[in-house]
Amino acid sequence: MAYLDSPLSQVRAIASARSQLRVRTRPALDAPIVGRLAPGQMVEILGAVEGESVQDQKGWSVLQADAVCWSGGLRQAQPLQDGHFALAPVRVRRRPDGTIRPMSPRECETLFGRIEYRSQPDGSVTILNGFESRLDVLRPPLLPRPPYGATAISVHPLARPAFERVFYRLHKSGLDAGILTFDGAYMARHKGWDTRRALSTHAYGIAIDLNAAFNRYGQPPALAGETGSLERILPVFADEGFAWGGHFSAPWQDGMHFELACHPREPF
Repeated sequence: MAYLDSPLSQVRAIASARSQLRVRTRPALDAPIVGRLAPGQMVEILGAVEGESVQDQKGWSVLQADAVCWSGGLRQAQPLQDGHFALAPVRVRRRPDGTIRPMSPRECETLFGRIEYRSQPDGSVTILNGFESRLDVLRPPLLPRPPYGATAISVHPLARPAFERVFYRLHKSGLDAGILTFDGAYMARHKGWDTRRALSTHAYGIAIDLNAAFNRYGQPPALAGETGSLERILPVFADEGFAWGGHFSAPWQDGMHFELACHPREPF
């Protein structure tokens, strides 16, 4: 039976797996396994059906015809309406030219939590309060694979929905073809690896670096049309409230860098 024939809900959505999750041909634990989702792996949901109860939850998510997974194994799904996310507008601070300002260190700490740390001579920090254990693993479909990328990244739980939406939109639009290298996300360190400066937003799990070889720190970013330019994907990140390091003032230009600069967005 193809469960798309009569789903309880045909609301499309995206989500990511909480842990390893089996994909089955029908919503029952004795159904054949046709695949597995790795922790943090992103999926597009085509609908929902009722099936065998697991931990008192009967909901199963339809991934494609004859491919379902238990909904309780997915993080909160983000509904799509006509291919778009129905969300409240982003709340960001902007410069006079309209570009997004990054959050201040105090704002980061207030929103994402306090990091207790000990600085190291190389600019990295040792986390003392287990902050990194709060982060979510995310496996987007579009990042270049090793040696030029990663299979998974760690992000703050409050930032994960925004990252999921960005990755989904880039992948669906084909703009992910412009991502040539993945060069870091979570990293416990100071800004610029300089112990005199505040913690980097990478330490909070709210930032990502892409195409670093073409967008060096302290140098002007690659221009539109040049190899490694991130200009085409910039609007997608900006729509979700990410500030771009290419807009930072010299000598701190950082064209590889995107960091979340807004509060989590709520559905309409």
